[in-house]
Amino acid sequence: MSSCECSKRDHEITLRYREMELEKAEIKFKVEKAELELKQYKQEFDLRLQKEKINIEIGRKKVQFEAKHKAADHTHRHRIPHHDISEANNLLQTTNYKHTIIITMAPYAHTPGTSSTSKTSSESSSSPITPPSLNGAQIDLRNRELDLEKSELKSKSEETLLQCKLYKAKYTLDKAEIKYERRKADLDVKREKQKTDFEIMQRKVALEAERQREDLELKYQKFPTDFKSELGNQTPRTRPQLVEKLRGWKLRWM
Repeated sequence: MSSCECSKRDHEITLRYREMELEKAEIKFKVEKAELELKQYKQEFDLRLQKEKINIEIGRKKVQFEAKHKAADHTHRHRIPHHDISEANNLLQTTNYKHTIIITMAPYAHTPGTSSTSKTSSESSSSPITPPSLNGAQIDLRNRELDLEKSELKSKSEETLLQCKLYKAKYTLDKAEIKYERRKADLDVKREKQKTDFEIMQRKVALEAERQREDLELKYQKFPTDFKSELGNQTPRTRPQLVEKLRGWKLRWM
C-alpha cells in the first residue's frame, strides 16, 4: 500500500471518528432534553394537584355551608329557636326584607284560618333553594379524574425514564463502538505501515543486490587480458556461477 492510500485511510478514520463524536453529542442532548421534559411534567403535575386540592377544599366548605344554610332554612319553616334567629338573618341577607320578616315570624305562621298565614306558607314554599354547586358525588368524580391524570402522568414519566435509559444505553454502545473502531483503525494503520516498511526494505535489498551484481559484472569486464589468460578455463565457469548465485539471492528477497 502506498503512502497516498495510507493517508486516505487515515483521513477516512478521522471522519468516522468525528461522525461518532457528533452522534454522541446528539444522544447526550436528547438525554438532557428528556430529563428536562420529565422535570417539567412533574412540576406541572404538582402545581395542578395543589390547585385541584385547593378547589376541592373550597368546594367542600361551600357544600358544608350550603348544607348548613339548607338545614337552617328547613328548621325556620317549622320552628326557629330564639338563639338561631340572628343566625338565620345573617344567612339570608341577600333576600328581600319581606321574605326575612316571614322567616323570622315562622313560629306564628302555622295558625290556620287567616289569609296572611296562607300567603306566608305559599311564599315560603315557592322560594327557591339554591342547590350546592359541588356536591359529594362531583367531588368524588373529580378525585377519580385526578387519580386518572396522576396515573397517566406517572406512566408518561416512566416512559420518559425508559427513553432516557435507552438513550444512555445507546450512548454507551456508541462509545464502545467508537473505541472499537478507533482501535481497529489503529491496528489497520499499524499493519499497513509494517507492510509498507517491509516492501520498502525488500526493494532496498533487491536494489542493493542488483547494484552489487552490476558492479561485479563491470569489474569483471574491466579485468586485464593477461589476468584472464592466467585464470585459464576457470574464468568462463566463474562468471555464470556468480551470476546464478546473485540471481538466486535476488529471487529469495523478492
